[in-house]
Amino acid sequence: MNRIPNAFSLAGNRIALALWPVAIFCITALALQPGGGPPEEFGIDKGAHAIAFLVLASLPVVSFHPLWLGIPAALSMVLHGILIEILQSFVPGRTASAEDALADAVGVALGIAVGLAARKLPIPVSRVPRWAVPLLAR
Repeated sequence: MNRIPNAFSLAGNRIALALWPVAIFCITALALQPGGGPPEEFGIDKGAHAIAFLVLASLPVVSFHPLWLGIPAALSMVLHGILIEILQSFVPGRTASAEDALADAVGVALGIAVGLAARKLPIPVSRVPRWAVPLLAR
């Protein structure tokens, strides 16, 4: 008998798993655009890097089941950030920056912490729309 639990967990979430490659593509595409863009114009560049990589790291921590697969996937985002910085040195109007790579690494560390916390949060069934139950159930 298939019983619906009292609460769902984000651990092993299929939506987050599907969003991870999309987020990688979007953030990489934005980072490799010619010119600085709004974050540099408004002086929030390092914060934008940290937030972007927080997202990139938290998604695999939340979505990979078992967890020991998610942590290395999240840590691989540090290498991805370094690769983006190297590639930016070949893009007109962009430069490679060790500070940006450091902000990426800080974002990854924060993303792992957020992902671990999110895995433990119970989501009451009453808060989940009926159509979303199959997406959250494992």
